[in-house]
Amino acid sequence: VWAANLHGTRHVAASFPGVRLVHVSTASVYDPYVPTVDAPESAGPAARHLTAYGASKAAAERLLAGRPETVVLRCLLYTSDVSYTHLT
Repeated sequence: VWAANLHGTRHVAASFPGVRLVHVSTASVYDPYVPTVDAPESAGPAARHLTAYGASKAAAERLLAGRPETVVLRCLLYTSDVSYTHLT
């Protein structure tokens, strides 16, 4: 997890200096012990996490924090359900 999320992000950022980077992150970067329904974006990345996944994504966000032309997208849900019947 750390190799892909942190080290992979570091390599991509170093390989493409000066270009806009869109980093796909996760809501797992927020503090799992604090309600985050209406949390501001500044509430993440938190210092504590339930999983290595959340911790590694938070570390990658911190790595990119000072990089110009970087956009971080925090997705709330990933799913393999491609039917999307719940949206109709």
